[in-house]
Amino acid sequence: MRNCFLFFLFLYFLQSGLAEPVQPRRAMVLVFDQMRAEYIDRFDLPNFKRAQKMGLNFDNGIVGHLESNTIISHPIITSGLLPGHFAWGSQVARDLRGLVGPKGLFFMPANLSPEQWMSMQAEVVGELSLVARVKKVNPGPTFAVAQKDYAAYNFGGPSTDSIICLGEVMKSGPLKGYHEVGGVRIPDYIDQPVGNRFYLEGTDDWGSSVERYSLHGSGYVPGVDPSRPGGDRWVGDVVEQIMEREKDWSVILASFGALDKVSHVLGEHDGPTDASCAVRHDIGLEHTLRLADKELGRIL
Repeated sequence: MRNCFLFFLFLYFLQSGLAEPVQPRRAMVLVFDQMRAEYIDRFDLPNFKRAQKMGLNFDNGIVGHLESNTIISHPIITSGLLPGHFAWGSQVARDLRGLVGPKGLFFMPANLSPEQWMSMQAEVVGELSLVARVKKVNPGPTFAVAQKDYAAYNFGGPSTDSIICLGEVMKSGPLKGYHEVGGVRIPDYIDQPVGNRFYLEGTDDWGSSVERYSLHGSGYVPGVDPSRPGGDRWVGDVVEQIMEREKDWSVILASFGALDKVSHVLGEHDGPTDASCAVRHDIGLEHTLRLADKELGRIL
């Protein structure tokens, strides 16, 4: 995604009772896609402020250039590699190494399958993956969660046990028009029974269909069904279920994508735009930020 700013929290959970030096046995990374540090004070977000006070800042932690593209930024965070290591940063890329097909052919990253993403991640990131490294210390189950499928796959990579994202919109049956729960090795408590709260409505455009970027269903906004809240609440609820049911989890990677999507819808236009849909449905920057702050508070 273009013009994408990231705010991410990297939390180590230490096993109590161990003698010094203590080696982390759990890791959680939370990404708030397109978050900006200035928003925290501008909108007085209490949980982001609390996270800032809990955290550390490293002067050499800035690489100077963080590729403004979800499929680059997410594996950078979990591998420590610079953007130049990833061959799929452009809308059209040339496969010089033969990662997804014959060497030298051009491909569009947006059209890659989950299997192709996993193949490239295994070749480029390999054992540098945060998930792979933590597993050497604690082999407990690992998870990657995001609304966007390409965010979830590139965040988790092939070392992650379970990848959970919004799936395709069903075209028939009693749940026609609803998102499936997508991913790899999805826990039964997330996608079963079929039609549970994690199956979100996927067709309502909230009046944004004429915009350059449009909304599709409740994946990035709360929606109107209180029994199936969407937006970042969906990600937060998945994480909550994992933490409650998987007492021995070792890694949780969660990417909250509502702010990124809403910012694109409201902020990128080819011409004059009508903002009435946003006003009518309470879809805006401040409201989206406050919902993200609430989800962060639940996890903290």
